[in-house]
Amino acid sequence: MVRPLQAPVAPAAVLAAQALRSGVPVDALLAGVVDAVATAAEVDAALLLPAWRAADPAQLVVALDALSQVGVPYRRLGDRPELGFDCSGLTSWSWANVGVELPHASGGQLALEGHHADQAQLADLVGYPGHVMLYLGGGVIVHAPYSGTTVEVQALRRHADHFVTPAFVAGVTSRNAFVMPRVRVF
Repeated sequence: MVRPLQAPVAPAAVLAAQALRSGVPVDALLAGVVDAVATAAEVDAALLLPAWRAADPAQLVVALDALSQVGVPYRRLGDRPELGFDCSGLTSWSWANVGVELPHASGGQLALEGHHADQAQLADLVGYPGHVMLYLGGGVIVHAPYSGTTVEVQALRRHADHFVTPAFVAGVTSRNAFVMPRVRVF
């Protein structure tokens, strides 16, 4: 079941992704997505805006596609909407939609080469051993948490107890350059 604050995220993301793919101006739609994401993560939308404004179209598509799956059930080894998603299935499916192939294993994704977390961009992969998430800017992520849950948006700080020093965080850029930053906890 989708938590009430999460409910508006997927429909807003679907509309924005469709508009973006068809070349329609998306500024107003993206503002709606950012507002819905901020509400779901219980953060100020202004924290998210820099990442969304700096993103290229591929990064936007990856983030919107992942957000369109909010509410889809977690399923171990799941890698598509009709089956459900595990954490790495969601991230690999989202990036595959723009032609970037990632391994379907969190360890494989987190083992990719990278950059420092303060350079994190929209749609970068973030995680810790055993779990990978998609970064949305402002310390917010979208992920498929664990069995019995659904794809959801959360503040990354809720995962702070999982990070060890140095915490592993990975990302992928739309230029197919893989990034593996060492992160500070947000």
